[in-house]
Amino acid sequence: LSAVFAPEGSRILTASTDGTARLWNATTGEPLHTFKHNRSVRTGSFPRLISAVFAPEGGRILTDSVDRTVKLWNATTGDLLRTFTRTDTDPVMFSREGGRVLMVSNDDTAKICNAMTGGLLHNLKHEEGGLHSAVFSPEGGRVLTAAVDGNATLWNATTGGRLHTWQFSDIPSFFIAAVFSSDGGRILTATAWGRTKVWDAAGRELWELIHEEGQVVKSAVFGLQGGRVVTVLEDDTAEVWGLESVA
Repeated sequence: LSAVFAPEGSRILTASTDGTARLWNATTGEPLHTFKHNRSVRTGSFPRLISAVFAPEGGRILTDSVDRTVKLWNATTGDLLRTFTRTDTDPVMFSREGGRVLMVSNDDTAKICNAMTGGLLHNLKHEEGGLHSAVFSPEGGRVLTAAVDGNATLWNATTGGRLHTWQFSDIPSFFIAAVFSSDGGRILTATAWGRTKVWDAAGRELWELIHEEGQVVKSAVFGLQGGRVVTVLEDDTAEVWGLESVA
């Protein structure tokens, strides 16, 4: 399902469709720990994992499963530290410093929680409904949420205050991407029906990427340095955009 290196590179974390995450010595291949969620009462099997990630410092691991439980583990001892319950299917993520966890709920809120205590820090509420994704900015000071009604919102992750909202309600569409560049200075939004735009951190439009009429966009991401964008279309072709060359 997935495999990632620890931040220091000496361990590998894998997530499997059999419902287990495993930690390995990257040099010897020796298994170090196995992490499992509780068996399903109905089926008796372990629930399939959605993701398994390291905290930024590498000392903790977060596993997320289809049973809508998120578990925080000690990566050194293998001990379970805390269990969170979420109500949507989006994977959860750590903030950069590792002290907070961001989850999307089906009550149309993005919840910022204390990673150690599980305490709720902020409820970021999308009043119109249909919230489906939320991400921390690279520095952890902001959160970007996107909804199926064509609205995306930038939030202050410290205060929970709303900083900016982008609205594309003039056409029937929904966001399939709302992400930060690696330095946090630019924001990329893309709707399924071809409204792909790049903004600065204050919400000012920098570029619009013009797709051929009728093209349906499946995904959009920044390049590593933020100077390029890759969009994937419904016909499984990919477009690479050099932002400085976009009129």
